[in-house]
Amino acid sequence: MLAAPQRRELLTRCLPHVRPGGWVLISDERRNLEDFRQIFAEQPGSWRTAKDSRGLRFMQLARP
Repeated sequence: MLAAPQRRELLTRCLPHVRPGGWVLISDERRNLEDFRQIFAEQPGSWRTAKDSRGLRFMQLARP
């Protein structure tokens, strides 16, 4: 497990490498999911939530 700052930095660095139509799956403690929601909201592009519950966040970057 990573501490919050490292967790945020890692996700922020990885998301630009997801291609349109690509998926991201995050499995973590429920209390950490709000940080992930915020990071996705700050990213360019349109992210679609497929699942966001029980410690899972499954997101897809919309196709252009």
